[in-house]
Amino acid sequence: MKRPRSLLKQAQTFLAIAVFYTLVGCSSSPEKSQVSTNKDSSEQNTSTAPNAKANEPLNVSIDDVQAKEIGLETAAVKQGYIYKTVDAPGRVGPNAELCRLVSTPSAGRVVEVRAKLGDIVKPGQIMAIIKSDPIGQVQSDLLQNSLQAKADIKQQEVQPKLSKITFERESKLFNDQVSAKAD
Repeated sequence: MKRPRSLLKQAQTFLAIAVFYTLVGCSSSPEKSQVSTNKDSSEQNTSTAPNAKANEPLNVSIDDVQAKEIGLETAAVKQGYIYKTVDAPGRVGPNAELCRLVSTPSAGRVVEVRAKLGDIVKPGQIMAIIKSDPIGQVQSDLLQNSLQAKADIKQQEVQPKLSKITFERESKLFNDQVSAKAD
């Protein structure tokens, strides 16, 4: 497993350099570390060093004792890949600004689906056909009441004819003196 060791070495080297720069920046005695910069009073950048130019690199020099003390090692620059994965919590989902909530007037089960996930739908477009027991019951009651009303209307149309026929029969029986006057 050479890669993990080389990554570890690279991390240690980077850490040593970072510590070194931190120590050099905090050092107040010029004997322990020497920071050499080109002095130009016309341009000064306060973010890097007080006497450094804006685009000029900061030159730092240390002796062998200091390098050994902080564990600084140098190596040739090589091109390569660093294999590192980062686990981060997150959630992948649709764009909330382009999505809308779709609801049904009542509960039920889907019988037919006419729109698929990701389809662009328009207002009023049928996306699915749902069989709902409460709506089915309302439709059944409506059909039953409609048939009952039609039967009642038919009976009301037949009733006068039946009454007329019954009256004529009873009149004839009365005239023939077969039935009583009360009937």
